[in-house]
Amino acid sequence: MNAKIKDLLPSIYASPTLDKIEGIRASISDLAAKRFEVEMLPPPKEVALERLDHWIAGLSRGYEVEGAARKFLNPTASAIPNIIGHDFGQYLAPFVAPIIREEYAVEIERLYQIRTGVTDAEREADLSHIDDAIFDLELDEERLVRACEERGHYIARRPNASPMIVLAADEELSS
Repeated sequence: MNAKIKDLLPSIYASPTLDKIEGIRASISDLAAKRFEVEMLPPPKEVALERLDHWIAGLSRGYEVEGAARKFLNPTASAIPNIIGHDFGQYLAPFVAPIIREEYAVEIERLYQIRTGVTDAEREADLSHIDDAIFDLELDEERLVRACEERGHYIARRPNASPMIVLAADEELSS
């Protein structure tokens, strides 16, 4: 740390207050990163496979092989469907959808071997636990910052500090 700053603010540096504040801030940052990891955890594998099946079902929605095949029975050739235009995927989807589904399912299975999924209830419980821990740390941080201010030293708050805690009355922080 810069020796000049220590000389200017000896009452802060003489106590472990700044180290405590920095330690709390590091813990808050670590918990915020952990919170993001929990938010990004995938759902259970069954949910991912259900989503895949829903997507595959939508690939060929609105296309009926029988309806297209009937056009070949028309007495004139003018009704034969043109499948090489912009609708090619629509005509091809019913035939390739099972292959696409199988390839995606294999990859989903592989990805779930690397990282397991969590249910919504598990995710909420983990996030709640992390949020409670962050809240407690932010309370401790604000108490220390206010203690420094009482000694006449201003400590800048974190830009993402909880406004609810920063703006709380002193009496609310003492409990």
